[in-house]
Amino acid sequence: MLNLGIIDVNRLGLIPEKYWKAHEFCFYLHDQVANIAVEYELSEIADFTIDELYRAAASQGHTLEEDFDYLALLRDTPDLSPAYRHHLSSHLIISLTYDLLNFLFEALRCLEKRKFTVAFALLRKPLKENLLFLAWILADEAEFIAKFEANTYNNLKGVQPEKRIQIFDRAVEMLPMREAFDGETIHDLIYSKELPHGFEIAFQQATHLVTSKGRFLRTEDLSLNFVFEDPSEDANYDFIYSKLPYLLFFVTSVSASAFNRIAEMNEQVYSTFIYKTLAAYDALFGSGKNKIAAQLRSYFGEFLKCSHCKNNVRLTRDNVAHLMVNEHVLCTACGTDSQIPLAWLFEQAGFSVIENADLPNEAEFGGPRKRLTDNV
Repeated sequence: MLNLGIIDVNRLGLIPEKYWKAHEFCFYLHDQVANIAVEYELSEIADFTIDELYRAAASQGHTLEEDFDYLALLRDTPDLSPAYRHHLSSHLIISLTYDLLNFLFEALRCLEKRKFTVAFALLRKPLKENLLFLAWILADEAEFIAKFEANTYNNLKGVQPEKRIQIFDRAVEMLPMREAFDGETIHDLIYSKELPHGFEIAFQQATHLVTSKGRFLRTEDLSLNFVFEDPSEDANYDFIYSKLPYLLFFVTSVSASAFNRIAEMNEQVYSTFIYKTLAAYDALFGSGKNKIAAQLRSYFGEFLKCSHCKNNVRLTRDNVAHLMVNEHVLCTACGTDSQIPLAWLFEQAGFSVIENADLPNEAEFGGPRKRLTDNV
């Protein structure tokens, strides 16, 4: 199966076939985060403080129609300090996420058209800034809010590398699938000017015609960054899809955990979301023994049967990826496409990824640290 089936193949025609699934998976992650953001926005959970604010304003002789600093009222009323923090953090998380998704969507669409320079320029902000702030809120909400509520232009600008790594490390510790990530690796992939196969060099060169800082950033003689590149060459796809799915997997994990902090999701829904995302990534980019396939056979083997020939379905990496993304598998015996209600199975079995799953660790499902070392 060349593709996952979530994007019309007519849109994939300019991308090398070997990267179709990687590109679709990136869009799948985008859509998963978008669905969560929409659900939280529609729930109006970010605005539950309005009633508290109305009561506080009324107690001081104000009405909400007056022109007064309602955030200061929330902040300075001792009983409402939790509501103040909730108001800020929830609006920050929702707004940062939507902004990230807007840039990511356009970047992925540019990759479908081989507009590499524009794609790199669009990826720069969400990965270098939005992700950092979301991770910071997850890692230390109080610290971020303290820097956000006064002198924002100074406090949130020019965050030093040591602090960024600390933020990512702390955020990783807050994730249910913490074994899958390494904060320093994530940081270097996004920010390092000394990593020839990291994104920072591409970000800078896509944004500036001439660059000079750093041995890998210096513009060559008789050249201008990206201007003379042949868009028909596939080297940029080779680079992007060896790293972008991992970073977007981290984006998805951080976003989901940040939203879960605003208001806890249904435990089963959250657990299923985590498991499906990690299992799809492992199936597409992992190597060696497929630990998740073995786990699925152990828990749900009696249900994983072809709807036509009734044979047990082979859980190849392709089938695991399709099962996680589309909840269907292809029978290798007769070729029938069978629907598998995975979310329902998880619920009936009371399966919790947080409590039960023996998940692949960072090295087992693709080893980004190892890949970085090999590429330097």
